[in-house]
Amino acid sequence: MKKTKILSLVGSTYPLDRLTKQVDELGKDKKYAIFAQIGESSYTPKNIASKKRLLLFPRLKQYDEAIDNHQLEICKALKSKYHIPLIVKNKDLLDYISNKFNKPRTIANTTLADEITKLIK
Repeated sequence: MKKTKILSLVGSTYPLDRLTKQVDELGKDKKYAIFAQIGESSYTPKNIASKKRLLLFPRLKQYDEAIDNHQLEICKALKSKYHIPLIVKNKDLLDYISNKFNKPRTIANTTLADEITKLIK
């Protein structure tokens, strides 16, 4: 039986522990593959994979990913207001990840990246 995949995003401005707790509770049912971006939560999920870091990587017109650069404009505003890292170039993304996430977080003997990859396949 294939698991239903769920991605839960709460952002990084304020915690949303109510949602995180509910999604974590749902994670007890092993028919779901759940990954949550939990922001500045004081609650630590026990049944789902999660992370707190957030970064912005907008679709760009120059790569035919969007009809204009409205996502870039929104991301620049979010970076300015909330200090969320903004990455535009592929190489910068790789550099950012290797510098900021250099210590792999493990979940059940696998890295977080392995867990995310399994969830999105």
